[in-house]
Amino acid sequence: MLEAAGMAHPLLEARAPYDLVIANILAGPLIDLAPDLAGALVPGGQLLLAGLLETQESAVRRAYFRAGLRLAARAVQGDWSILWLRKRSQGIAATAKYRRRSVC
Repeated sequence: MLEAAGMAHPLLEARAPYDLVIANILAGPLIDLAPDLAGALVPGGQLLLAGLLETQESAVRRAYFRAGLRLAARAVQGDWSILWLRKRSQGIAATAKYRRRSVC
């Protein structure tokens, strides 16, 4: 486990792409990180977002829709929302930044 300001950390980049990413942070940073988090997922990968108010959910969902993710499920408890998103599995190639390299 490590703490990083976004996905621009050598260890995160070296181990990408990911099947699952979990982010429990505020809505503003979640929106800003949408392209990076989506890019770090394998096609069909899943993203669990928490730490956002229900009133902020639509803006977060729009950002991740634009980044190529779709809502799989959501949960609301009181004023708080949790979003489970899934990256489209077809038609989206992994970005060069996160493509695995084979080692000989």
